[in-house]
Amino acid sequence: MTPAERSKVRRFFELIVRGRRPEEEVRDELDFHLSMKVDALMVGGLSRADAEREARRQFGPVDRWSAAATTETRGYERDRRWRDRWSALWSDLAVAGRRLRRAPAFLAVSLALVALGVGGGITVYGVARGVVLHPLPFPEPGRLFGLYEATADGQGFRLPDYPTFRDWRAQADVFERIAYVRGTGARWISPDGTERIVAAYVSDDFFPLLGRPALLGRTLTAADAGASVAVVSYRFWRERLGGSPGVLGSVLNLSAGPVTVVGVTPPGVGYPEWATIWMPIESIGGAARVALGQRGVHADGRMIGRLKRGISVEAAQAAVGALTARLAAAYPADQGTFPKATMLPLTREVLLSTSASLGDPTQPLLLIGAGLALVLGIACTNLANLSLTRTVARRQELAVRAALGGGRWRLIRLVATETLVVTGIGGLLGLGLAAAAIRTIRLHSAELLPRAEEIVFSPAVAAGGFALVVAVTLIVALIPAWLSTRLDPEQALRAGSRAGGHRDHQRLRAGLAMIQIVIAVVMMVETGLVVRSLRRVLDVPLGFEPNGLASIWIAGFGKDGGDGDSSDRSQQLISVFRELNEAVAAVPGVSAATLVNFVPLGGSSNTTKVFLEGEVPDPKNEQLAMPMVVAPNYFATMQIAIVGGRAFEAGDLTPGAARFILNESFARRLWPKQNPLGRRLSISRAVMGRADFGEMLQGEVIGIAKDVRQFGPETPYPDQVYVLYTANPWAHMRLVVRADRGLAGLLPALNQTVRRLHPEMPIRGFGQVGFEPLTDTLAATQTSRRLVAWLTTGFGIATVSLVVLGLYAVLSYLVTQRSREIGVRSALGASRRDIIRSIVWEGMRLAIAGVVGGVILAAFAVRFARGLLYGIEPTDATSFVVAAASLLGVSLLATLIPAWRAARVDPVTVLRAD
Repeated sequence: MTPAERSKVRRFFELIVRGRRPEEEVRDELDFHLSMKVDALMVGGLSRADAEREARRQFGPVDRWSAAATTETRGYERDRRWRDRWSALWSDLAVAGRRLRRAPAFLAVSLALVALGVGGGITVYGVARGVVLHPLPFPEPGRLFGLYEATADGQGFRLPDYPTFRDWRAQADVFERIAYVRGTGARWISPDGTERIVAAYVSDDFFPLLGRPALLGRTLTAADAGASVAVVSYRFWRERLGGSPGVLGSVLNLSAGPVTVVGVTPPGVGYPEWATIWMPIESIGGAARVALGQRGVHADGRMIGRLKRGISVEAAQAAVGALTARLAAAYPADQGTFPKATMLPLTREVLLSTSASLGDPTQPLLLIGAGLALVLGIACTNLANLSLTRTVARRQELAVRAALGGGRWRLIRLVATETLVVTGIGGLLGLGLAAAAIRTIRLHSAELLPRAEEIVFSPAVAAGGFALVVAVTLIVALIPAWLSTRLDPEQALRAGSRAGGHRDHQRLRAGLAMIQIVIAVVMMVETGLVVRSLRRVLDVPLGFEPNGLASIWIAGFGKDGGDGDSSDRSQQLISVFRELNEAVAAVPGVSAATLVNFVPLGGSSNTTKVFLEGEVPDPKNEQLAMPMVVAPNYFATMQIAIVGGRAFEAGDLTPGAARFILNESFARRLWPKQNPLGRRLSISRAVMGRADFGEMLQGEVIGIAKDVRQFGPETPYPDQVYVLYTANPWAHMRLVVRADRGLAGLLPALNQTVRRLHPEMPIRGFGQVGFEPLTDTLAATQTSRRLVAWLTTGFGIATVSLVVLGLYAVLSYLVTQRSREIGVRSALGASRRDIIRSIVWEGMRLAIAGVVGGVILAAFAVRFARGLLYGIEPTDATSFVVAAASLLGVSLLATLIPAWRAARVDPVTVLRAD
């Protein structure tokens, strides 16, 4: 059609749409214009047939005009419908805004419920995604495994030594690559002084196995074997090296010699978690290099492997099991008691690396996530109940709209818009809270959570938050809105203010209130179990008194790192340890000072082989125990009781036969129902890198010490054998002091004393350096449990508060709706006590039903938290009784105020209003 024709058709259909011209009349007019054109052409001399053909050619057929008018009319009507819908939506939003402005209390409570519920849920999801759900930042992390040796029963595990690694690399064909990591402390002479860093010496397959390139520079290759080069961690580069790209080619002055920086790892990429720098394993020096060649050195090392594609974990486990059995037969003295192997997924190993973990590291996150889900569930049910209550209060308005022709979907949209506004704004606030919380957790949880740098507010986390907001909106808005429109307009208008809403609404409100109580019981039972577990942990006797104690790690004397293998070197270490011990003991305020290789709660350990007198050193006869190398006054300083025999004395330091003290559980196991004093035994020397490594040290048992919780309150007592540091000089020690009072103010003087005697001693750096109170170390072992206890307590308080609010809101509404009934009963002689009893029973029925359902549900739910409990069973009756009684008590309080209001209803006023 020509532009003129289209303009004319538009003018015609606009007249049709606006109702000014009927369509038949327009069609007739189009036919009239066509006939006039034909007549004009016939006057010009054309026949009628030729004139009609020419008119249709010029003017177009009538059908095409009509079709165009119909098409344009439909488009106009479609546009009008969309404009009407948007106009109605804006109108609903305006109505919702006005109603919310008139109810600021409802708006504030609703926004708080949604923001806290959504924000908390997103925060836990963000933490769980970074720590647990998100895979390690390596290609195909599911093929990465940590490799360990295991005992015949599969219950004991240990780290493989370097000779075993070489055997595995040569014979295990189920792995694409196998790499070895040896960790050791190193001293870095920085511009700010001497600092301690943790170095990882790695085999040439290490970085190719991980499969991630360097952020700057390059990683280590086989060509770097023996070279003095290093790759530094992203954190070390940013915090201690200035974060400049010019770091490449710079030299770090370490105690073992200068090394050149050739690369920086990407953020979050690094294994093990404690590593600061990585260097070729061939460049390791001193006694550590000697220790690599010693079979039986099962400490400070890691072995990891990347499984070949197409090889199942079961097939690989069978292959490495057969390989380990062959090695056990070939080296019975060392591996006879560890004839099996196990493969631990590297993701799980990293999760287990945190010192504050509660067994399975996913358990605290699962419990916290469950707690937040329960709180979010209560928040949703509360908000849904409040929304439904407000909706029922609009029954007359909705009845009028329905009577005037408002459809059900139109009424649902009108009702749901208000809740959509609340959940939308609350969801945005929740996203903001979650972003701030995740950032705070990432900055302050490096010691608590592994892979803390992976905890970020990423687009995936935001998408999960959006999905959570949508879920909350659907639960809170649409379902109550759907039920709220199931009303009879005639009945609602006739009942007026006395209408109590549809019976389904009453059942729904009661059901939502009961669901809250069920959830609250589960949360309260969980809270009781976790809090009581924490109290049990805090009450566990440690076997020593940590208050007033502080320790410092002392090692690294000399260029080789301190692990000398000569007798002269041993005497030098003894002299240095004695000098430091005496100097620190002379500091004013120090009541005692002592030495030990593994301080309680320090996390470090080693094992030595123990043979009884007359036994042939054989794997079948050996006992494994923890060698405790101490100074004579160790037991007095630590306040560890001697329950049999005597403690070490200064005279025992003189050369001669060794003397041993055993902890009571180990002595009881070696000589059940017999006196261990005076018995003789032999232990293997376990100082790595020394020529006498593995040689037997014979001596007499002179005392029995009380058991000590060496690794924390929740761990069993280890088997320990104590020996004087002069009889078995250790390469590194812990210097422990006990202060009379004011330990915190004494720490600077202690550090200054050590620095004055040995300036090369690091007092700062990565890892624990300088004097640290043992109470801080103890608190660190309880961090996860305290955090879980505080969070579950907070969840419990939140759930109880929400239950009280929800039950109070439901009963208050019921009282308002039953005001006429209550007035009639009062007029007929019902006493206030009868009315209060009736209302209280109304609420307590819901509470009792909810408590019973909650106890049943909790009996099943708390079994999943068994791994987080200590010294208490999930079915602990006290926790269930206290939770049930608490919920019944607060429910009773929540019913008393509405009941009291109901009893004060004036029957005359109510009946007159009716």
